[in-house]
Amino acid sequence: MEELLQSIREWIEGFDRDFESLKIKLEKDLRKVEASVLRRIIADILPLLKIEDGIIKNTVTNMAKANVIDRVFLEIQADELKPIIQAFSEALLSISGRNAEYYLMTGFDTAKVNAIAKDTALLRSVVGLDEKGELIKGGYLDSLFKSEAAKQEVKQYLLTGIATKQGVNQFQKGLKNLIEGTKEVEGAMVGYWRRYAFDQYAQVREVNNLHFAQELNLKYFVYQGGIIPTSRDFCKKKNGRVFSDQEALKDWPKDPDLIDKKTAASYRPLLERGRYNCRHFLMWISEDRAKELKQRENGE
Repeated sequence: MEELLQSIREWIEGFDRDFESLKIKLEKDLRKVEASVLRRIIADILPLLKIEDGIIKNTVTNMAKANVIDRVFLEIQADELKPIIQAFSEALLSISGRNAEYYLMTGFDTAKVNAIAKDTALLRSVVGLDEKGELIKGGYLDSLFKSEAAKQEVKQYLLTGIATKQGVNQFQKGLKNLIEGTKEVEGAMVGYWRRYAFDQYAQVREVNNLHFAQELNLKYFVYQGGIIPTSRDFCKKKNGRVFSDQEALKDWPKDPDLIDKKTAASYRPLLERGRYNCRHFLMWISEDRAKELKQRENGE
C-alpha cells in the first residue's frame, strides 16, 4: 500500500509540475500579446485623436475612435492569440489521458479505463470544442479567445482618458501600466487568464475525474494535494483523508472554513473542492481501499 501511495504522490507532483510549466509558457506568450496590444494602440489609435497642447480633447470624434480598439483586438486574436488558445485547448483535452494514468496505476480494468479516456465528448462540451477541435461559438474557449473583459477594460481606460482630458504622457504611462502591468499589478491579458483560464483547468480536470468515477462506479476518494503555506483551513483539515461522495455533498457546503459563503448554494463540492485556485485533487478509490485507508486514519 505504501508503495502505491508513493506512486500516487509522484503522479500528483508530475501533474502539478506540468501544469506549472504550462502556466509559465502561456504567461510568457501572453506578455508578448500585451506588448503588441500596447504598441498597436499607440500606433493605430493615438494618432487619430485630436490633441491640443499635449492634452487629449474631450470630443465626440475622439470618443468614437475608442471603437478602433475592437479592430486591434480582432487582429491580435488572429495573429497571436489563436496559437495560445490552441495550446491551451490541447492541454485541456490531454487531461483525460493524464487522469487515466492514475486509474491504470491503481489497478482498474485497463480496457474500461482506456475506453473512458478516449470518450472526450463530455470534456469537449465543457471547454467548447466541436468534434474537429474547432471553437464552439459562445463556448468557454471561444469566450476566452475573444478576451472581451480585457478589451472592455482597455476601452474604458481610453474613454476615461478622453473624458477627463488627460495629458498624452500621463495617458501613455497609465495605458502601459494597465496593459503590461507593474511589479504590484498583473497586466490585462495575464490577469484575464489568471482569472478565467488557470482555475478552469483544475475544474475541467475534476469534471473529467468525476466522469471516470461515475463510469467506474466509485463512491470514495482521497483529498490529495499536500499542504503549502497558502493552503486554506478547509483544505488542511481534509488533506490526505478519505471521504465518500455523499459526505462531501452533504457536509462540505456547511463547513465553517469554506470561503465565499454567500455563494454556498451554488457550490459544487466534487468539482470546486476548496473553491477558486484550489490545488487539491479528488483521488477516487474502490470501497475496499477506502475501508483500508479509513482504518489507517483511525489508527486501527
